Amino acid sequence: MIRRRRPSALALAVLLPLAAATVSSCATFDNQRVASVNDRELDQDEFAQILNDPLSQELLRATPIAGEISGSGARGVVSAWILVEAADDAGFITQPLLDDASGLIDAQRRAEFAASPAVAQSLILRLTAAQVGLDSGEYSLDEFFLAAADAEITVDSLYGFWDDATGSVIPMG
Repeated sequence: MIRRRRPSALALAVLLPLAAATVSSCATFDNQRVASVNDRELDQDEFAQILNDPLSQELLRATPIAGEISGSGARGVVSAWILVEAADDAGFITQPLLDDASGLIDAQRRAEFAASPAVAQSLILRLTAAQVGLDSGEYSLDEFFLAAADAEITVDSLYGFWDDATGSVIPMG
């Protein structure tokens, strides 16, 4: 009778991470980049600033639970960033819309907005401008999705992948 030895828990604890590191080293990716739209990039530091900003958390519905942002909350923020960047690249976010958005923010959230980091302010202002354009009928959400579909979009697989059909980042698997 031949007895097969089962690997010990210690061996698995050492070998599995080593195997994963070996496999992942074959891929080339930028661990600093969360996402990109054409030539614009959102890096980990900027993403963290947005996620840690109370106004961004509220407006983007990414409120931490027990100090942590959920995966779906993080994907929602990345999705919003991608749509805004694609819309901006396509010329949907115009100066008159930015001016209207700035007026709305000043009237409703001036102090909170002023306390936000610059990267969060940029996203919030352009997202508000996009909403003003949508509300006024200047353009439709479908046009945003088409702009995103025409853009070259990458997403770090840690967050998922961009899905043109839903206009959002979808989890892997």
